[in-house]
Amino acid sequence: VQLAAICAVMNVANSDPKAAASIREAEGLKPLVAFLTSGNLEIQIAACTALLGCSRNESNKTIIRELGAIDLLLKMLPFTNHRDAQAASVATLAYLTLNEDDARILIRLQGGMSKLQALLYANDPLLQSHAAEVFAHCAPNKDSRIAMRLADCLSPLVGLLSSSAPAVADYAF
Repeated sequence: VQLAAICAVMNVANSDPKAAASIREAEGLKPLVAFLTSGNLEIQIAACTALLGCSRNESNKTIIRELGAIDLLLKMLPFTNHRDAQAASVATLAYLTLNEDDARILIRLQGGMSKLQALLYANDPLLQSHAAEVFAHCAPNKDSRIAMRLADCLSPLVGLLSSSAPAVADYAF
């Protein structure tokens, strides 16, 4: 039942931009964030994808961040996790960091640079593209730029400039 409900919310959030505000007003963001820790992988991925749709709403970004989603999303990134969970997580992080300096700071403070750096080496253009997108969004923050350099993120980003996947090369630039 929970998975069906999350999938319905996910589909609405990703297909109707105004729905993200309605989900927030119905107090749906908190349970979605809580489902990121579910033992059921399908629920985790669906909740993450629902949050991705909700994070397209600027007002939701702050709430999602304050609910602790960034830490939970970063925990979904290691290669021990399912690829779909990684992809949903890093895509959501990309939206949360767009024009949000507090999210950029949290990623840096919660050790996200090294976790994201590992995705730049993944043999998966989608993971590489979304990770590069997060770095592109984090780069305006001075401390994040320094953390990117210290976590050796620049070498793999430069390597992606010659990627045959156009989206990967675009964000690496």
